Amino acid sequence: AEFIATQIRGIKLDVRSLLPIDYDLSLPELMLPFYPSIRKHSGAVLCHAGPGRYIGGRDEFMAWCEDKFGYTDRTHPIFYERLAKTHMREYVAKSGREYVTMEVSIGGEVEGKLLIELFTDHAPKTCANFKELVKGGHDEIPDGEGYKGCLIHQVHVGGWFQTGDVVNKDGTGPQCCIYGESFG
Repeated sequence: AEFIATQIRGIKLDVRSLLPIDYDLSLPELMLPFYPSIRKHSGAVLCHAGPGRYIGGRDEFMAWCEDKFGYTDRTHPIFYERLAKTHMREYVAKSGREYVTMEVSIGGEVEGKLLIELFTDHAPKTCANFKELVKGGHDEIPDGEGYKGCLIHQVHVGGWFQTGDVVNKDGTGPQCCIYGESFG
């Protein structure tokens, strides 16, 4: 969109780099000017042409640009993927927070990697405990093992999942805390 604005006069942009959860939380507010005619939007991109003029997602935006301005995007999709990764790296650097990654597998096949933001400014001990459990190498958790092999036992589609038991990996293990029994 930023590139298109340099190519087409008359386009005003509001480009926001949002993490998926931030996008999901702000979507109802972003959709308010279009309600009730547009009740639902899906996709990672929301485009509109001012108050009350809903366009849709990325593909609808590109069709709108072609129809209204005669602009056809010939940019290779890999460019957009790299741009998204650049924006994500900038967000991570700017946030000042720590992050950990977890690889998720189903039936032995890697499905993807999660980037988990640690709110160390709000819950430093909880974050330190979680980070140590992710890496492993504490008491009964071998180095590098952490959550490896832990079953995911609760999933909220589009939101969160719950896993645990870094000791036995089956839900029967003891509570594990790097601070001993517990911490406050």
